[in-house]
Amino acid sequence: MGVTPVALSRWLRIIAAGALALAVPVVWAAPASATTFSVPSGNNADEAPGAGSCDGPNVCTSLRAAIEAANANAGPDVIGLAAAGTSDSYVIADGNPEFEITDDLTINGASSDPSQTVISGQDNLNGPNNVRVLNISNASATVAMSGVTVYAGFLTSSGADVEGGGILNAGTLTLTNVLVGGNTLDNAGMGGESRGAGIANTGTLTLDTTTVSSNIMQGGGGELGGGVYNASGAAFTATDSTISENTSDERGGGFDNDGGTLTLTNTNITGNTASTDGGGFRNNGGTVTMNGGSVTGNTGGGGGGIYNDNGGTLTLTNVNVDNNTATTDGGDSGSGSGGGMINVAGSVLTMTGGSLSNNTADGPLRGGGLANM
Repeated sequence: MGVTPVALSRWLRIIAAGALALAVPVVWAAPASATTFSVPSGNNADEAPGAGSCDGPNVCTSLRAAIEAANANAGPDVIGLAAAGTSDSYVIADGNPEFEITDDLTINGASSDPSQTVISGQDNLNGPNNVRVLNISNASATVAMSGVTVYAGFLTSSGADVEGGGILNAGTLTLTNVLVGGNTLDNAGMGGESRGAGIANTGTLTLDTTTVSSNIMQGGGGELGGGVYNASGAAFTATDSTISENTSDERGGGFDNDGGTLTLTNTNITGNTASTDGGGFRNNGGTVTMNGGSVTGNTGGGGGGIYNDNGGTLTLTNVNVDNNTATTDGGDSGSGSGGGMINVAGSVLTMTGGSLSNNTADGPLRGGGLANM
């Protein structure tokens, strides 16, 4: 699946028309005692690992050079990308690896408009570069990102599991006013699981006024979490955020909570698609607490909006679960059931306030609004 410059510009226009309504003015602040590295406008070309430099006072020749310098400098660091009013893309060059972060780091975009600062896995010239965009690989690292777009990561499986087309997080990651979109995982029918086309989280993930949109999981077999995958034991919190228009060939179109803990506040899960379970999201044996927000316009084989399974605990307070569709296309036992939600025996669902309306179950089974199976 190729990625073109037109795809990037179109995606950013779509986001600007809707999700950027979430954007709020941001004042960048460096952590106390942090070292600040800057990447001036024009220094956006990627360099080979180890080839760049950061000369005095810490002005770096590329984003890769800045990340390498921050990794090597013990303690918290800050990277400032370009200057207010500029627009830059930092694209991983063909054959270069992902941007790997191993130490405490804050990355600030040029402004509060994330579409102005794009960190991308593709150069759009020679077809898909088989690379993730960002990897927070150190479980002890605390990382924050603000005002950036993470775009066009592309990973293909050769039979092993693949995770995090846009971002793989093992540490503590906070995204504020960030867009994560246009990332792809493709297992190419080779076996293994694909987890989190947009973000795969095995640590602690926080989204604040952030959009995860238009990420794609494809290839058939073992796809979990088109937008976000939250692993067993991981923690995921989202506030005033949007998870929209993501696709999974199997489970959890918007996100898949695979035994972790998830808290959503005033967050909208909309327009996502899963071929089997949970067009909006699947909760597989974990705990999901949702206060305010909505689950709307999602499509899944079973549980068009939500699929709560395997002893999961789901608590919805003042959440609107509307206009979701369960189809007969998924092939699972719940296929065509639970247009709004499926709650599988042994799982716990509590819903207070909100609405459950205009949901559709297309199959011969049961539960346009709710199937309690």
